[in-house]
Amino acid sequence: MGTILESWKGLVGLSTKLLRAGGTNPLEPRYERDVEIEYEGLDDDVLSVLVGDFTATPARSSTPVAPPHGVSFERGKVDFERIRREHPIEEVASRILDGYQQKGPTTSVAACPVHGDGASHPNLHIHHGPHPRSGTWICSSCKAHGDVLDLVKAAMGFSETRQALDFLDGGQRLPPERQAELAKRAEENVRRAASVPRLNLDLTDFAKAAYERLRKTAQHPASQSPQARQYLAERGLEAAIARYGLGYVARGFPAELLPQGWDYEKEELYPAFGFLDRVIIPYRQPDGSVPVVNARTLTGKKPKYLKPSAGGIAPGSNARPFRIEAVTQQDGVIVITEGEFDCMSIGVAASDLVLEMAIPGVNCFN
Repeated sequence: MGTILESWKGLVGLSTKLLRAGGTNPLEPRYERDVEIEYEGLDDDVLSVLVGDFTATPARSSTPVAPPHGVSFERGKVDFERIRREHPIEEVASRILDGYQQKGPTTSVAACPVHGDGASHPNLHIHHGPHPRSGTWICSSCKAHGDVLDLVKAAMGFSETRQALDFLDGGQRLPPERQAELAKRAEENVRRAASVPRLNLDLTDFAKAAYERLRKTAQHPASQSPQARQYLAERGLEAAIARYGLGYVARGFPAELLPQGWDYEKEELYPAFGFLDRVIIPYRQPDGSVPVVNARTLTGKKPKYLKPSAGGIAPGSNARPFRIEAVTQQDGVIVITEGEFDCMSIGVAASDLVLEMAIPGVNCFN
């Protein structure tokens, strides 16, 4: 157990160094705070560090001092709720980002202003409307993320929160009727987000059914998914099918066993057909249950890897290290890879020599 903890600390330390130094991650140092820190729930001492003198009570003067936009001197901090409510992130993004496209009622994409991927590569995902993470954004490439203030700072090159606040408020508050309209919209979004159920908490039956379609049987000596077996064989992973319970979802797979998605417009569940034509990697627990899967496309469709939605209100990432539960219950040399397929390659080649596990992506560090 001590070995894996030390390895994990080393990986976290390496990630932190890359973020701070730039390294292979083109994240500029001034955005490190925006990536690492959530504003909500912080006490006044921490907030004073984040926004400096901007939130401090002004020196007493015979002439009354008007508070800057978005600031309440009585509370001693920025009124972030008002800023987010009166400046919907999708409306702001549509004005200041290149390549902005609305993909649905809760998600839009655009070019990332942090690492500059260009309008032809919209890696920035913006959550709005009744989405559980409404009002936030994240880049799938450099992992920069934040709220509407962070977005304005990144896009406009501002170094201080006061600049972003002045940009949004434009020197004046919104008219009362517009404030009331946006407040009503925000309340409705919260209500709709609260109606989203927790999804895909147990994927054991799905993983088992996918495995049955990939393994060889007397009835199907070449398996029901020969193209998937050929792909795995070319990668030297045919033995991994039984070892890790790999599966495949092809056309004709029972829709009732597929992971579920949530339709925000109709407010109802639907089978997630995006899992078709994918190799299924189950995150099997020691008791045989499967709470999480990852799915790798064989047809080139995006995303390359797909995980089922967890649903619910701001459930957080369902990313976890692959095989961490099995590895931490044993003694031995632990090898950690980036990606499940490299992990399985090591497991197949050296199963009696090492304990293999994998980090499926940097979201594991959240």
